[in-house]
Amino acid sequence: MHKHSTLQNPHEYPDMDYLYSEAAQSRCVIAAHALRACPHVVEIGGFTTPITHFLTGRHQSVTVFDPLMKAYSSDRLNDAPCKVRHVPQPYQQAPLDIEGKYGFVMLGASLKHFSENPEQRVQEWAMLVDLVSGAQVSVIEAAIDWPLGKGALDKLLEIPDMRVRTSIDLDLSANPGMDPEHYRRRLLVLEPSS
Repeated sequence: MHKHSTLQNPHEYPDMDYLYSEAAQSRCVIAAHALRACPHVVEIGGFTTPITHFLTGRHQSVTVFDPLMKAYSSDRLNDAPCKVRHVPQPYQQAPLDIEGKYGFVMLGASLKHFSENPEQRVQEWAMLVDLVSGAQVSVIEAAIDWPLGKGALDKLLEIPDMRVRTSIDLDLSANPGMDPEHYRRRLLVLEPSS
């Protein structure tokens, strides 16, 4: 795993310690592989294990949005020039300046982070759909026995003109302290169908 000074204390959020397990981090490794050819990478929800730590290739920029993560910036990644930004804000409130082809990743997708205001929720969902449909490749993963995770996956699969390039089911049940609703996961690699 590629290490940066931004990895947070694994016991700072005890209910999320499973993110440091080999099984949970395998999601990040698969995502990094799917994103290897993308000049720019955008992640929503990197939290304590952002995709930055798992990318092994050359990218022009990596931007990660998560209100719980620590701010971080660098002009290098994997010993090469790369604009890296970890932004401790929800993506809905941050400027998304993406120029050129990009890959998108959201591990642990959920509907719980959207506004309770119906009009604002529609607008926030439209922003997410735009991110996914505009990406060269998108990696989306969610807990399929958790209604908010399964709901997010189902809604994202309704985006027109997208195809599933890869679908992988994962079992994280070996992680103690994890909610059983979150054991079974599905990781999808999506790309435009034309």
